[in-house]
Amino acid sequence: MSHTQRVGKIGEDIAVKYLKSRGFEVVFRNYRLKCGELDIVAIRSNILYFVEVKAVSREINKNIQIIRPEDHLHQRKIDRLERTISVYLDEFRYTGEWKLIAVMVELDHVNKTASVRFLEDFAWRG
Repeated sequence: MSHTQRVGKIGEDIAVKYLKSRGFEVVFRNYRLKCGELDIVAIRSNILYFVEVKAVSREINKNIQIIRPEDHLHQRKIDRLERTISVYLDEFRYTGEWKLIAVMVELDHVNKTASVRFLEDFAWRG
């Protein structure tokens, strides 16, 4: 597993704990298709949430520009999410309310900490 994959896995695990602590029930992780992947599918208050997780690792290196997790949340990624969500909704015949949200995770390996930000309404909703 590459460093990027490890950071992503840790970020998703932290996002799951974060969501559960806020009353979400995780119903699916890593729903994969050729057109894309949904990191987390969760439900709360009868609303289905498609959760995109973006995680970055903070290494001590003053020569590297600081990259925020949301810097990896670009329009091409949102378009792929849209296609994947559409297939998911069709596959499970879901017709209720749903939202696309994001959880941003910044890992600090030196201090063994993580900061989490919840972005609701960052793109669009169904």
